[in-house]
Amino acid sequence: MRSYIDSKLAGSRPRCQTRGMRKFFVLIVAALYLAFPTMGRAEDIDLLPPTAPLTDSLSTPAPEQVPPPSSIPSVIPSVTQSPMSVPSPSANSGEIQVQENSPTAPENSPENSNALTSTSQTRARDEGALAYQLSHPHWGLEISGTLKAFGGADLTNQANPAASAFSVQADYQPEALQSIGVVGFGPAAQLYTLPAGITQNAVGVWSIGGQIRYQARFFREQPIVPTVAYSLEELTYFFNGTSGSGAQGSLLTSGITLGAWLLLNIFEPENSAEFHYNYGVSRSYLVAELRSLSGSDANLNIGGQSFYFGLRFEF
Repeated sequence: MRSYIDSKLAGSRPRCQTRGMRKFFVLIVAALYLAFPTMGRAEDIDLLPPTAPLTDSLSTPAPEQVPPPSSIPSVIPSVTQSPMSVPSPSANSGEIQVQENSPTAPENSPENSNALTSTSQTRARDEGALAYQLSHPHWGLEISGTLKAFGGADLTNQANPAASAFSVQADYQPEALQSIGVVGFGPAAQLYTLPAGITQNAVGVWSIGGQIRYQARFFREQPIVPTVAYSLEELTYFFNGTSGSGAQGSLLTSGITLGAWLLLNIFEPENSAEFHYNYGVSRSYLVAELRSLSGSDANLNIGGQSFYFGLRFEF
């Protein structure tokens, strides 16, 4: 009793109580050791690799295994097998446009060659049509004829038939003289034919000279063009002495020519443009003229009016 009081006064616990608590603690540790034999052994714990933290493996699900492309069945037909419409994104917007994939011909195939040739020809024709619309001719060529030259007069004065004539005229049209109408000048030649035996050879009568002409043309597609011209030609003749007069010589003839030309371009404008593209002809005319030529010498005294018909081309 005294020891208990002494221990209380000293502020310490009884010795028997201290021994009891130690025994109790040892029993608890032994029980825990028996219940968890691996507790406290670091070598028996499976540690996760440092690259796979425990929190990531528990919170992030494992990725799904995607099968290889070869194992996926093909449901889209190949473009090389058959043409199909393939959607493609537009370059300027987010819309999807449908493009038609169709087999194209090789670069050197006949189809591409024909297409290029056709395109070149079309372009050349278009350029030719534009040049035709803007062209201003500077040269003219006229071919005409008549069955009764010099008004049907008998050149031999021996009741022979009248001579027929074949005429060729050319003229140059200076651009400086085109302010009012068209003015041109150039050479002229005619060949006269008579019945056999009157002249010494097939070409027994001819004339060579020149002419100056005015066209009353004021706009491009003028359908009828009135003309007036003055001609000066030297006529040469050779007649036989039996059927003809036997005379030979030359004389100077001159006179006025009145005419009217019908523009043929207005009837076939497309063919006219093609004609200009191929041959450079800007205008084509049907010609009707009344020529009055007269002249005389010691052997002949000729004169009269004759109608000439023909064609004219301007370049």
